[in-house]
Amino acid sequence: MRTRKALGAQGRSLLLSQGYGSKGSWWRPGAFNQLRAFIPEWISQELALWQANLLLLDQQIAQLKTELAQSLQGPRPKGAGALSLTQLDREVFNYKRFSQSAQRRLFWGALSQ
Repeated sequence: MRTRKALGAQGRSLLLSQGYGSKGSWWRPGAFNQLRAFIPEWISQELALWQANLLLLDQQIAQLKTELAQSLQGPRPKGAGALSLTQLDREVFNYKRFSQSAQRRLFWGALSQ
């Protein structure tokens, strides 16, 4: 995700340096097609190279997120998403390392010290 943000920022920087602004993800197909109508051809060609890489990265990120969400087995608490629980589970590793339930709540930030 860092690479995607960095490439998006480079493209946005090129646009801004030439006096053109963009909002949000300029490289998404709909936004890029609208943007092409207003920018010179040479900028469009430069951005097209970055857009291809950004679209590929976005596709890979979506696939990995789907795989992570599917890796969570069993029921989950109401209001907790699969990605959040997977991340939490990977950060904690082993809940048995907490000898008291208050320690678990402290780790989660649900209890102040």
